[in-house]
Amino acid sequence: MQEELDDIIRYGSKELFADDNDEAGKSRQIHYDDAAIDRLLDREQVIDEDAAANDEEEDSFLKAFKMLEKLMKVNEKEKKLLLEVEWPWKMIWKTKIPYKVNCFTWLLAKETVLTHENLNRRGVHLCSRCFLCEEHGETVNHLFLHCKWTTQLWQMFTNMREIKWVKPGRIKEVLKCWNRDGNVGRKEERWKMVPSCIWWTVWLERNQRCHEGKQSNIQRFKLKCLALYYFWCKQVVLDSSEVISTTIDWL
Repeated sequence: MQEELDDIIRYGSKELFADDNDEAGKSRQIHYDDAAIDRLLDREQVIDEDAAANDEEEDSFLKAFKMLEKLMKVNEKEKKLLLEVEWPWKMIWKTKIPYKVNCFTWLLAKETVLTHENLNRRGVHLCSRCFLCEEHGETVNHLFLHCKWTTQLWQMFTNMREIKWVKPGRIKEVLKCWNRDGNVGRKEERWKMVPSCIWWTVWLERNQRCHEGKQSNIQRFKLKCLALYYFWCKQVVLDSSEVISTTIDWL
């Protein structure tokens, strides 16, 4: 009895009640329709007679439909994660830097740049040592993120923007979170260049120490990075009259 009443209330409210408004729109009267109950009860009886025969078929259909719908939602979610979250392709390929540096950044995100760690994996056995700090083994994430020399470059840029930033553990995580402070337009284009500029400066310095036996002091190392950043900006987003001090002020 209670279930039938619930069904009537749930499905029959429009038939049970008529909603009339006066012409002025100031009062509201609800008129109860007695005959509607009979109509609803008659309809419920017909539905009950047919329901027993169709319940099993409908249940099977609904279960299959819900499962398919769920799978489609999961697939769409996975696709979105793969395209937008798991692989930061826009920061790699849409940043306006030299194409060879785009490729280098892509290799870094895949952690396949030929550091000592990756050379050892390929069968070229070396005593792994970071050429910059000479304190840790040369891995991709150490050399380009956590080395104390590289940290000086990260701090140089983040301090200019007065950003309190905790470095992620991996290169890919840096690319995913780097531009989350809402930069837009030309300022965004400049800021997106910073990670690749740091990494390319580190790689050039590392190779100079490894293959030529030459090394820069920390001040020269920073100046190289700033000069590289300025010339990259100059190619794509700077006015011809802008100088490096203006570029730094724009950070």
